[in-house]
Amino acid sequence: MIERMDQGIGKVLNKLSEHELEENTLVIFTYDHGGRHLVDSGPLFHGFGTLWEGGIRVPLIIRWPNRVKKEGVVETPTIAMDLTATILDATHTDSLIGSLDGTSLFDIMKNPDKFDDRNLYWRHGNMKAIRNNNWKYVVDGHSQLLFNLHADIGERNNVFYKNLNKVNDLRRKLADWENTLDEH
Repeated sequence: MIERMDQGIGKVLNKLSEHELEENTLVIFTYDHGGRHLVDSGPLFHGFGTLWEGGIRVPLIIRWPNRVKKEGVVETPTIAMDLTATILDATHTDSLIGSLDGTSLFDIMKNPDKFDDRNLYWRHGNMKAIRNNNWKYVVDGHSQLLFNLHADIGERNNVFYKNLNKVNDLRRKLADWENTLDEH
C-alpha cells in the first residue's frame, strides 16, 4: 500500500513538474484513517472513530516550494480545520479565516511557539476531548481522564487525580467551547 501511495503521489508531482506548476502549487498530503484494520498505530492507543491519539493523530505533509521551507518540521499540534484556513490563506481569501475554528498552517510554521498554548477540541459520539500543549483531557462516556502526552503518548497513565487544577481548567474550557456550538 505504501509503495502504491508513493507511486500515486509521484505521478501527481511529476504532472505538476511537466506543466511547470510545481513551484506555485500547494500540495497537502494527510491521512483519513482508511484501512483501519490494516493499520498499526503503536505506540498510540486505539484508532479510527475515537478521540484517543490513535484515532486523531495523522501525518501531514505540505509541499509548496515558493512558500514552505524544504525539510522543515513543525511539532505544534494542529487540527483538520487548519487545512481550510491554510487553503484560504494560500488563495489570498484569508479575510474569511477569522470566522473559522482553524488557523493557517503558514502562521503556525512561521511562529510555532506562539501556538503552544492553543486549545484543540474534539467531539465524537460519546467522547469529547480538549488538548492544550501536552495536556489532554478526555471524557469517554462517564469516564474522565487526563494525560500528559509528552510523558505518555500512548495514553496509558491517567493522571486525573494528580492534577485536579489542570482537570478543572480543561473541563471548564471544554464546556465553554461546547456552549458555543450550534446544535441545530
